[in-house]
Amino acid sequence: MENILLAAQENPGDHLWRVLTPRVRKRFENEAEERALDLLKQVGLESFVDSYAGILSGGQRKLLDLARAMMAKPTMLLLDEPFAGVNPALVEKLVNVLQTLKKQHDLTFLLVEHDLETVMNISDEVYVMAQGTVIANGLPNSIYENEVVIDAYLGSRRKSS
Repeated sequence: MENILLAAQENPGDHLWRVLTPRVRKRFENEAEERALDLLKQVGLESFVDSYAGILSGGQRKLLDLARAMMAKPTMLLLDEPFAGVNPALVEKLVNVLQTLKKQHDLTFLLVEHDLETVMNISDEVYVMAQGTVIANGLPNSIYENEVVIDAYLGSRRKSS
């Protein structure tokens, strides 16, 4: 819970003059705790509400990071390799959580990810880069069929098969 509460925005306690308004601070704290608990539920970590983050698995920590980022009420989130090092069952959970958050919060995600299959299953639009240059962009299905992408990522393996 405390990890997520750190990201709460517009804390009245950040302003010296608010020291004189304890009810405003208390209301903020109550609302922030309610939102944090709701986010923990959305990412499936509500059973860890009073646990140390250090006991979570790598995938669960990614879910915690996502909940903490959501606490700031973003309109867009950049996620750098959110599926790296995560077991396949948790990748599926992460994908479901991302799709749910996208719908519920009208949120845009910008993913930097090498798990092409997962990216194709959750993306509205895909940009593919090779050696620092965008080599293709478009709908996921068009990327799968793009010869430049196939050559860049399958290269000689494709040609020899």
